[in-house]
Amino acid sequence: MTEAQARDLAAQASALALAEGATRDPHTTASETSGAWVERWFADRTRRGVIGKRDRGTWKKWIAPFLDALPIRDVSRADVERIVEHIDNATLAGEIHGQSPGKIWSLVQAAFRDACRSKTRSLRVRDDNPTKDVEPPDGGEERSRPWLYPCEVAALLSCERIPVRWRRLFAITTYLYLRAGEVAALAVEDVDLIGGVVLVHRAENRAGRLRALKRTKTRITHRVPIEPTLRPLLEVMIAEARAEGRALLVPMPPACDLPDQLRMYLPWAGVTRPELFADDATRAQITFHDLRAT
Repeated sequence: MTEAQARDLAAQASALALAEGATRDPHTTASETSGAWVERWFADRTRRGVIGKRDRGTWKKWIAPFLDALPIRDVSRADVERIVEHIDNATLAGEIHGQSPGKIWSLVQAAFRDACRSKTRSLRVRDDNPTKDVEPPDGGEERSRPWLYPCEVAALLSCERIPVRWRRLFAITTYLYLRAGEVAALAVEDVDLIGGVVLVHRAENRAGRLRALKRTKTRITHRVPIEPTLRPLLEVMIAEARAEGRALLVPMPPACDLPDQLRMYLPWAGVTRPELFADDATRAQITFHDLRAT
């Protein structure tokens, strides 16, 4: 072909690559701020079901003040080290505890790892990773987490003042030791009464505005044995779900209500052990997730 034809073909190929997101216009990515890039990154992670429900809030509070105004290509090791220093100071001041420093740092590392080699090619905007060889934040002091004693579970589940739907939810979560997202995704067909097991293979993704199903947190499918005590309740709930035409076993309340409702209902059942409600530098109050440990 002639040079003119070759140039025309190259222009068409470039336009196609831009349209498909295989590359990005250098005039836009050269000045793209970290804040704008992170929004694209979160959208991509949400689409693939890998974003944590608190990741956006973590970024906004602990990372955005240091990075969002900077061009994503220009973020340096010194910028990242300032974040680490800020996290360490917050840990020493008692503002964050336990695993929180490590989780914040993991989010920073994940962002710049994907800025270099994301599976989504349009997110690759850097050749280097400024978090490489940077010393991570110091770990915070691990706080003691409580769980319920058997007698406390019995009191909670038998308290007639507590709505039945909540007592059922507490029972399902405790006896199958599931995460809240796994309970929300539990389908009637996942309960095998003949085999005596419950198949746990997905969870509800509540990171975005729309609820969707995803793989479990560990991305592992497993089967939980059905305890004899739980079996009669499962039989009743399966029958009710089928009668109502529901595919899911448990009508799930909003996630934000779960810990507050549990802490409100425990005293109703006469469960007032101080350790369950203490929230200080060394003790964490009970949450819905702690039913999994119970």
